[in-house]
Amino acid sequence: MSQEINTRLPSLNALQALVLCAKTHSISKAAQLLHRSQGAISRQIKQLEEMYGIYLFEREPTGLTLTKEGRFFLENAQAILDKVSQLETDLSAMNKVVLIKAPSTFAMQWLFPKLDKIQRALPDYIIKVDTSADDKQRQAGELGDVSSIIITRDSIGLPFYTSYKLFSEMLTLMCSPALYQQILLDREVVNTACKLRILPNMKLWNLWLAENGFEMANTEKTITFDTSEIAMSAAADSLGVALLDPRMAASRIAHKSLVIPFAHQVASGKSYFMNIKEKDQASPAVVAIKEMILGFT
Repeated sequence: MSQEINTRLPSLNALQALVLCAKTHSISKAAQLLHRSQGAISRQIKQLEEMYGIYLFEREPTGLTLTKEGRFFLENAQAILDKVSQLETDLSAMNKVVLIKAPSTFAMQWLFPKLDKIQRALPDYIIKVDTSADDKQRQAGELGDVSSIIITRDSIGLPFYTSYKLFSEMLTLMCSPALYQQILLDREVVNTACKLRILPNMKLWNLWLAENGFEMANTEKTITFDTSEIAMSAAADSLGVALLDPRMAASRIAHKSLVIPFAHQVASGKSYFMNIKEKDQASPAVVAIKEMILGFT
């Protein structure tokens, strides 16, 4: 006897929004943790309320408070999210696949040189790496993929994950050997050189320049790139000077395609985090990779 499929179901994103709003008592805090806009979180909560004809929260001066119906809904929403998370864990164990998602520059410059050692330590597992220019990383991968470990670059780790801080991002000026020779002869070359940047604003550039006794950057003489990897390539080709993390440029520094003229560094306010779902903490492969990555730092 066939069962009728219920096509009127809430989205998992909306359930996540509900859970975090309940935990933080704030739409703005939930939006920050989920890397969504406050408007998106508000709409998702409203969609749930309209779908079931109930009010989930009371809006009070001290923040959001769950209604009686909201408390019942929260219990079931958390159970659904836990069940989905367990499904992902079980699929990963069946397939013996560990998927690591990471920002492209981090993957190329920091992770890939260590990947062979990780794979040799886990010969019975397939280690997959999914990269993108997104520092915060999409938590969903391709169909059938289960993200066991997610590396992010942000001020905090991912919600619904246990987060391990790998290191803080520290930036310093880098350039090609040819441009370095010019700087040795005349440090004013730094003022006139094109500033290669990844961020749209010049706040960190001007901070580094000021702390090293240089003029504020001329915003008309800049080039903006999508990733640090492209900015590094441009700097190595003498297109200008770049503000980069030495960890992300280690191979280029070792091969002398990039040079650090000044030792001074500034903190970007961002850090790299390794994020692991709570239920994956029991996976021997995930635990082994976690310990190796932490050991590399």
